[in-house]
Amino acid sequence: MGDIEMVYRISLDDVLFLTCVVCGALGLVIALCLGIIVICEKVKRRIARMSELRDVIPLVFPTLIIVLSAAAGIVYLLYGDWRRGFYWLLAAGLGGCVTW
Repeated sequence: MGDIEMVYRISLDDVLFLTCVVCGALGLVIALCLGIIVICEKVKRRIARMSELRDVIPLVFPTLIIVLSAAAGIVYLLYGDWRRGFYWLLAAGLGGCVTW
């Protein structure tokens, strides 16, 4: 019977130790949760920036085509070929309407 009583005796040092362990574990959980929240915010901002790039990247090639078409139209007009000049300027305008 004496052995059983020894098992249930808890000293003040044991209580303080267990309190420190529990508080440390809770602190660790809180720190991990805050860290996860910060990481999620950073990921959310990065995804927002990537979605902005996803909105812009598909417009690069059509814009390049519009600029080249307008340049071709100006060159044709400078060399006196009015039909091809207006054709390429109108093609650039049509491309601009469709793209933007």
